[in-house]
Amino acid sequence: MVAEISDRIRDRFHTAKNQIEEVQDKVVHSFTDVREQVRDQVNDVPKELRGAWARVVARLWSALDVPSRRDFNALVRRVDALDRRLGKGTKKTTAKRSRS
Repeated sequence: MVAEISDRIRDRFHTAKNQIEEVQDKVVHSFTDVREQVRDQVNDVPKELRGAWARVVARLWSALDVPSRRDFNALVRRVDALDRRLGKGTKKTTAKRSRS
């Protein structure tokens, strides 16, 4: 009885392993096909459009660039120092930031 259960488990394991290997081979083959299709499509795009797209992506990333808290605090300190120097004796107060 134990040997029979062991044989069933072994058979199911080998069946599952073979199915996974088949699926893996299919995925690799499909990925290779898709990669070649994309590469062909990219090569068909005129160079001017590729350059224009690269510029659009670069501008988009620069617009989405968000400074870190450290960079922001450094900028606040520089603006406050500049404000004090330009104040020439007039007392100006700057709004205090709340820490959240």
